[in-house]
Amino acid sequence: MALHPNIGSIEQFAFLNCPSLEHIILPANLTTLDAGAFCNCRSLESIVIPKGVTRVGSITFDDCVSLTLVTLPESLHYIEHEAFKFCENLSIIIFEGTKAQWKAIAKENSWKKGTPIKLVSCSDGDVKLA
Repeated sequence: MALHPNIGSIEQFAFLNCPSLEHIILPANLTTLDAGAFCNCRSLESIVIPKGVTRVGSITFDDCVSLTLVTLPESLHYIEHEAFKFCENLSIIIFEGTKAQWKAIAKENSWKKGTPIKLVSCSDGDVKLA
């Protein structure tokens, strides 16, 4: 599924409970993923968040149990609480920036609650997660 190229944000709960959503192409000028945007999209397998997105809202990917791969842009500044809550198969996060840029992102304590993710792959190496 591809979204209209002029969309600047994915509104709160826009794709809530979309059981058949497996893949989505986000528009290049997107800047924000609001709270719960893809909450309970249990078939979503991977997502590439485009350059320009600065914030991933709370519970954006809550209960996306099929999600295994997320690519985050170096423009990211903030990941809110429980953004990836219960993404129980999330095994790879690719961050397009450096390790220093990853560490500078404000991340609320529970941003990855209930996920098995142990590291983030950055452009200059991996960052281990606590």
